[in-house]
Amino acid sequence: VIMSLLGLFDVDDPWPSWSGQMMTGHPRQGGLFSVMDRSMRNMERDMRNLERQFDGLQRHWGRQLPAGQVHSMYHAHVVQPTIVEEGGEKKLHWSFDVSGFSPENVSIRTQNGKLEVRAKHEEKSEHHQHCREFARIVTIPEGAELEGMASKLNDKGLLTIEAPYTPPAIEQKPSETVISVTHE
Repeated sequence: VIMSLLGLFDVDDPWPSWSGQMMTGHPRQGGLFSVMDRSMRNMERDMRNLERQFDGLQRHWGRQLPAGQVHSMYHAHVVQPTIVEEGGEKKLHWSFDVSGFSPENVSIRTQNGKLEVRAKHEEKSEHHQHCREFARIVTIPEGAELEGMASKLNDKGLLTIEAPYTPPAIEQKPSETVISVTHE
């Protein structure tokens, strides 16, 4: 059986003739490299089109997005509070970038142990409608005092939310437990 399979190949050229067409030659002559070259050119064209579309979105929004930050519009962020100590008191501190939203378009609420920050801005004209939204829902750590929460929005659009914080007591478990043996 092996000998009959070997008969399909030229002894002087162990590779079938079609492999030479696929692996050699100018990209325009056909074969695997031609397919790869064509695919790469198509991907580069698509990337240029996406870049033009992002540039248009940036102009439409009225501000340039920081280089390397475009992905942040699409990926969810896990927002963890930082613990800040002021005058011997600890506070939880969250920061959110809501630039482009006015204070009356930002809403903050707590519900079921979650902090919810939302912002919405709509513009309507005779020829178009434009809507931008921001939403983050984060878990509030145990020990946060919700009644004392406060927020501030600065001129650059950075929203900070603070809450007094008392770290939960950590149960001290004995480092060693002796278990007695009983005889039945």
